Amino acid sequence: MADGEGSTTYSYNSFRQLESETRTFTALSGNYYKLNYAYNVAGQTTQVNYGIYTLSGGTPVYSFNKNVNYTYNTVSALGGIGTDLIGSNPSATTNVVSSATFRANGALNVLTYGNGRRLTMGYDQQRSQPTSMKVDMVKASNIVRVRIK
Repeated sequence: MADGEGSTTYSYNSFRQLESETRTFTALSGNYYKLNYAYNVAGQTTQVNYGIYTLSGGTPVYSFNKNVNYTYNTVSALGGIGTDLIGSNPSATTNVVSSATFRANGALNVLTYGNGRRLTMGYDQQRSQPTSMKVDMVKASNIVRVRIK
């Protein structure tokens, strides 16, 4: 696909899942930007790799390479998210979201961030609509609450 800024190419695996997308910009000749996707056997995204390549004598050379990793629990719900954008482990899976729990209807119940903060959702008992969000800060006495009307 081409537009006024450059072009984008897509490739798919044998399961018709997006495997990679490569973006080039006309004004930035010699560089291209590529996203690679990896999946588990259930078809869930397990990793997105972001790379910037510079062409050196016609050979692509990484100038930037970072991952975002996803894990899932035994019922295939999101279990954790990690990245080496804020760390050095390219296989990190918990430094962004270390755990998540869900209600029976699939709605988010509690989300624990990699820094130890925790998001707790409140719901209307009859309609299961969100009514509140509470974020516990690092200090237990410092709580942020948001009411949804």
